Amino acid sequence: MGRGADVRLVIPEAKDWASLVQAGNLTAFGLGRGGSRILNRNLAALQEGLSRVKLTDLERSLLTRQIKRLDFDIQLFGNAAKNTPFAPDALRQLRRLTGGTVHTPINLLLP
Repeated sequence: MGRGADVRLVIPEAKDWASLVQAGNLTAFGLGRGGSRILNRNLAALQEGLSRVKLTDLERSLLTRQIKRLDFDIQLFGNAAKNTPFAPDALRQLRRLTGGTVHTPINLLLP
């Protein structure tokens, strides 16, 4: 997330799994059970959270627009010890959902 006119919403999604992460496992984005109802609830929570963060009017406006247009970036994280795999179809579905970037999954070493 930058500052001023460069502000960008990046939503992290972490999975501590050894098995393949399918599109239906990405429920926060409305791809699993609950569908768009879950996504809409999460987007509303994001919007509400903006009111509690110190931002300029420009930053708040840009982030609000990104939320409304589903124009945000998603960063996927897995567990390096478990070599968490993300299904290619899950990545494609996330890319269709958002106008932003779905970054290549990163597997982190977790304690």
